[in-house]
Amino acid sequence: MLKGYSSSPCSVDNPVFKPLSKLEWDLLQMDGDLFDLMTAYPDKETLFEQAWNLITGPFGFASAVTEKVLRCSALIKLTDDDLYFGHDTWDTYSTASPRIFKTLTLPVRTADGTLKQHTDSFSSSPGFITSIDDYYTLDGTSSLVVIETSNNVYDKSAYDALTVKSVFCWARVMVANQMATDGQSWSKAFSAYHSGTYNNQWLIVDRTKFESDENLLWVIEEAPGLMHGEDMTK
Repeated sequence: MLKGYSSSPCSVDNPVFKPLSKLEWDLLQMDGDLFDLMTAYPDKETLFEQAWNLITGPFGFASAVTEKVLRCSALIKLTDDDLYFGHDTWDTYSTASPRIFKTLTLPVRTADGTLKQHTDSFSSSPGFITSIDDYYTLDGTSSLVVIETSNNVYDKSAYDALTVKSVFCWARVMVANQMATDGQSWSKAFSAYHSGTYNNQWLIVDRTKFESDENLLWVIEEAPGLMHGEDMTK
């Protein structure tokens, strides 16, 4: 991943371009978490604006975050003989391109010690190891579809529940994707050490449960200091 912008040909010899530092890489992955961090800790504005400018480049505006613009819409519709799911993300103009659909296949060791192949497919952008759009289809260890819509925090006192003894959303979602075998286990894995940043309603569809009366759809809600997941198939 390179940073900087220049009208001259792209080259690592061009001094405008240089590799990201470890801090810059971490901040880049925190794209979603920054929505809440910039609001909860305004005294750290300089650091978070550095991250936001890193993500959005010359066409992004930090006000898009501080004004808490909504980010996603999702639809899950049941018909007589099928189940449809869809997801839409909108963001700053700078994220319009380039877009990359990524497929990540890794061995995962299950609870009984066996190795299984896990495939995580998702829409994304350069530099991110997660979707950030938050549209995932999982195969191998599960047959889940993972999507979300954002929850805004309007009562700022809720941020008093934030703690450093937590894991940012971008890491928890990738861990949950690899560990889960169904909606309930995804909810359990994602809820561990939750950060209360990048608060969302997560919708987990299990494609193997279409004929079942339970565990077809799990809904998980996160807010600072609160996490709740439930089977909402009914």
